[in-house]
Amino acid sequence: MPRTYRKFTTSVSALTLLLGGLAGTARAEDGLKIGAVFPLTGTYASYGKGMSAALKIALDEINAAGGVMGKPVTLVVEDDQTDPTAGLNAAKKVIELDHVSAIVSTFATSVTLPILSYTTQVGIPIATVSGAPEVTQIGKDTGLVYRFVYTEGRFGDAMAAYAKKAGYKRAYVLKANNAAMIDSGDSFAKRFAAEGGEVLGSTTFEPSQSSYRSELTKALADEPQLIMIAGYTNDAITLAKAIYQLSPDTKIVGPLYSLGTDFIKAVGPEVSEGALAVDPVSAVDSPAYKSLAPLYKTATGEDPLGNPYAVIAYDELVTFALAAEAAKSADPKVYTPFVAKVANAPGEKVYTFAEGLAALKAGKDIDYDGASSPVDFDGPDLAAMFMQTYLIADGKVVAKDTLAP
Repeated sequence: MPRTYRKFTTSVSALTLLLGGLAGTARAEDGLKIGAVFPLTGTYASYGKGMSAALKIALDEINAAGGVMGKPVTLVVEDDQTDPTAGLNAAKKVIELDHVSAIVSTFATSVTLPILSYTTQVGIPIATVSGAPEVTQIGKDTGLVYRFVYTEGRFGDAMAAYAKKAGYKRAYVLKANNAAMIDSGDSFAKRFAAEGGEVLGSTTFEPSQSSYRSELTKALADEPQLIMIAGYTNDAITLAKAIYQLSPDTKIVGPLYSLGTDFIKAVGPEVSEGALAVDPVSAVDSPAYKSLAPLYKTATGEDPLGNPYAVIAYDELVTFALAAEAAKSADPKVYTPFVAKVANAPGEKVYTFAEGLAALKAGKDIDYDGASSPVDFDGPDLAAMFMQTYLIADGKVVAKDTLAP
């Protein structure tokens, strides 16, 4: 049914109140307490606003259905500021002071990896959308990581398929010097060549430089039609401006989280014209998405298709709550293995927390199909999700085709 929520505010204290976070020491009778550490300020704050709204919706639904083990779930939110140090401090705060038993919604790899270096030592599970291959390895080694989105390598693969389908035959790869972006760039090169395209070369660059003239001189030497930028927004801005100055007919492709609205505002419509991008797309035909979408629109005034990471955040909280209910425990040592058990087959298909709770109380195994994807895991990684392709035209991001898993 329609609900009305208070508008988002960038005040972290106000947001914590909005999401029901309670300071102080958690007691056993308090029930399940989960932390959420994601960007409310910094580079990716635009995603964080929607994530906060989606987490609020999930929390309300969980508690309206009766909570976990008959007790309300509490969510404690902290801003990672899109900064590794701030993110690590936020994770320590929610674990050591608020005594949460899990953290959901970590975002940028540069922030998630320091958090994981701590949470794996203290036995706290993480739900994340960070794409670096190290995240997979840490998850395999510890059993404490669930990635609710594709790896950066799968992003690169999708970009290559899109670029080839769009008619590009000659490409060069520029990749930031971190594991996530190297994985993305290498995967793009491999897939583009497999599709019959010619990869003219690849250069690894150091992030956050004021100029990339030497890298671009090399990249543009053989006149590529397309340059794949595996990097974050600030570097994409610097690179795109220089590419346009040196070779205005050369187009770029990258992830939408780098080439989205902030990128377009910074470089202008001429520089961004014709850029290709990819991003996850929600499971729009699923009952879970159809239930969430109008609530999200009421809460934010926006279409959830514009922020797939908000929809993922919703699924993260619902999945962890169902895992604790299935395990009949708020102890992470007990319920963490149940995350995959409630998300994967076999089991009765459920699309909301309330449906899952009813099935679990009836003694059934469940298979939660979410609003963002089927939420099926292969080890720590998501097994399948849809990707959306985009074209930047006239200063706007235009959705094109959907790439099946």
